[in-house]
Amino acid sequence: MPTPAKSIGLQLIDGNKNHRTKEEIDKRIKNENRLKMSAENIHPPSWLDKTAKKRI
Repeated sequence: MPTPAKSIGLQLIDGNKNHRTKEEIDKRIKNENRLKMSAENIHPPSWLDKTAKKRI
Protein backbone atom coordinates (compact mmCIF):
# COMPACT_ATOMS: atom_id res chain seq x y z
CA MET A 1 0.00 0.00 0.00
CA PRO A 2 1.50 3.37 -0.96
CA THR A 3 2.31 6.03 1.60
CA PRO A 4 0.02 9.10 1.54
CA ALA A 5 1.56 12.29 0.15
CA LYS A 6 3.16 14.65 2.66
CA SER A 7 2.43 18.36 2.62
CA ILE A 8 5.20 20.56 1.29
CA GLY A 9 5.71 21.98 4.78
CA LEU A 10 6.53 18.55 6.18
CA GLN A 11 8.77 17.78 3.24
CA LEU A 12 10.76 20.95 3.82
CA ILE A 13 11.12 20.17 7.54
CA ASP A 14 12.48 16.71 6.68
CA GLY A 15 14.80 18.27 4.15
CA ASN A 16 14.20 18.84 0.46
CA LYS A 17 14.96 15.21 -0.43
CA ASN A 18 13.13 15.46 -3.77
CA HIS A 19 15.29 18.44 -4.79
CA ARG A 20 12.27 20.53 -5.72
CA THR A 21 12.93 23.93 -7.23
CA LYS A 22 11.69 27.14 -5.62
CA GLU A 23 9.04 27.45 -8.35
CA GLU A 24 7.76 23.90 -7.69
CA ILE A 25 7.61 24.57 -3.95
CA ASP A 26 5.72 27.86 -4.43
CA LYS A 27 3.27 26.21 -6.83
CA ARG A 28 2.62 23.35 -4.40
CA ILE A 29 2.12 25.74 -1.45
CA LYS A 30 -0.37 27.76 -3.50
CA ASN A 31 -2.30 24.63 -4.53
CA GLU A 32 -2.35 23.20 -0.99
CA ASN A 33 -3.71 26.49 0.38
CA ARG A 34 -6.38 26.53 -2.30
CA LEU A 35 -7.52 23.02 -1.33
CA LYS A 36 -7.79 23.73 2.40
CA MET A 37 -11.37 23.71 3.61
CA SER A 38 -12.72 26.15 6.14
CA ALA A 39 -16.14 27.17 7.40
CA GLU A 40 -16.07 30.25 5.15
CA ASN A 41 -15.70 28.09 2.03
CA ILE A 42 -18.62 25.77 2.78
CA HIS A 43 -22.18 26.87 2.00
CA PRO A 44 -25.30 24.73 2.43
CA PRO A 45 -27.30 23.87 -0.71
CA SER A 46 -30.24 26.11 -1.57
CA TRP A 47 -32.80 23.29 -1.30
CA LEU A 48 -32.30 22.84 2.48
CA ASP A 49 -34.77 24.41 4.88
CA LYS A 50 -33.77 27.01 7.53
CA THR A 51 -33.20 24.47 10.30
CA ALA A 52 -30.91 22.36 8.15
CA LYS A 53 -28.99 25.44 6.91
CA LYS A 54 -28.28 26.66 10.45
CA ARG A 55 -24.53 26.63 11.09
CA ILE A 56 -22.98 25.67 14.37
